[in-house]
Amino acid sequence: MNTAYAWYYKKQPAELINQNFIPHIPEPDLSIILKKIAEISKDNPSVTYTHRIITGPAQETRWQCWTQTGIYSPDGRLIEFQAVGEDITERKLDEEKIKALLEEKEVLLKEVHHRIKNNMHAISGLMSLQTASLKDKTAVEAISEARNRVVSMMVLYDKLYCAEDCNKISFKNYFTPLVDEIICNFPSQAVIQTEKNIDDFTIDSKRLSQLGIITNEIITNIMKYAFRGMANGLITLTASDVNRRAVISIQDNGVGLPEPKDLSSSDGFGLKLIDIMARQLKGAVRIERDKGTKFVVEFNL
Repeated sequence: MNTAYAWYYKKQPAELINQNFIPHIPEPDLSIILKKIAEISKDNPSVTYTHRIITGPAQETRWQCWTQTGIYSPDGRLIEFQAVGEDITERKLDEEKIKALLEEKEVLLKEVHHRIKNNMHAISGLMSLQTASLKDKTAVEAISEARNRVVSMMVLYDKLYCAEDCNKISFKNYFTPLVDEIICNFPSQAVIQTEKNIDDFTIDSKRLSQLGIITNEIITNIMKYAFRGMANGLITLTASDVNRRAVISIQDNGVGLPEPKDLSSSDGFGLKLIDIMARQLKGAVRIERDKGTKFVVEFNL
């Protein structure tokens, strides 16, 4: 009898002769062990598993990790089993503590996201009240555009609050309501149609925030300028994952932008902001002019 095995169970070696370890193993652990042992064969001679075990006079629950190996003769007969085990209780307890801390962190993070969203909602409401009291058209437009930027971040924090993993957020679930929310802020929304063909892929919150700002600036630009003198308009939005490269396009059938300007040297703050966000994404933005204007954003996922 292995003296270390006897010491572990707080027994004398002689006390363990002809004793079965099975009564010390609780269900469902025992079923897992028996299933693992049954998998041992000449082609698969070794298995590893972890399980709980009840030890000592105090009936203490501990964790063990075992590797069972079958020794076979050349003709395939099982000759013997060899087993090597170790106590992993401390490691398991540490893992459980870490898991509990991570779960607590997730709860706190969701609460932070929820409070930020509520604060942004209050800021957005104050901006709306402020625009209602202004008569200067330029001031009204400036505050309205700032409010739309807040809305894009508000939608993001709403998705962060609902997401199970803040580093893997559905682009489709964020992008679609964001576009609708931006368009709803303009008086001409009733005569503007949208067509969406959005593939779903996951993306982290930081880049989603940058994309939200880009989307807000493009949609705002379209709603302000693209359909001047037109009775109605159409905005077409597509997004796809092409070999782990995101390709997002936002197109209108309006009057079209003036001839190309470098975004970074544009006079408009919105276009400059698009260029800045695209650089942060380590991506690129191009403008195509054909029966309206199309913005295409590309970056690696």
